Amino acid sequence: PSLSPALPSPSLPPPASHPTLPRALESRVSSSPPHPLVLGVDEAGRGPLAGPVVAACVHLPLGSGLVTGVCDSKLVKDEGERERLYEEIVNVEGVRWCVAVVDAGRIDEVNILQATMEGMRVCIRGVVTGAGV
Repeated sequence: PSLSPALPSPSLPPPASHPTLPRALESRVSSSPPHPLVLGVDEAGRGPLAGPVVAACVHLPLGSGLVTGVCDSKLVKDEGERERLYEEIVNVEGVRWCVAVVDAGRIDEVNILQATMEGMRVCIRGVVTGAGV
């Protein structure tokens, strides 16, 4: 598998309370050689003045179908729904995922943007190499 640069997003339907991202773009990208991995990467913790930033990356096998409610983690306000999504995602057969925590000391050294990018790189590497879950 290889990583490809991001392609422009297809037009999405109007937002619902818990929309689900379509996998059409992922299908199109994955069907052309060299069959790249399409990964979802996100972060949390950039808003607080102190504390860590957490990054995560996931690869759901293309044939696994949709996980209802996956679109933008910031739209999921209900903790029960967040837990349901977590359980559903990590139990998809063939899923690969990784989480990285960058502490406040490192953020002070390199700044919040660079710390976020560092955490994302660690997660992507973990998923691509299989060092993650």
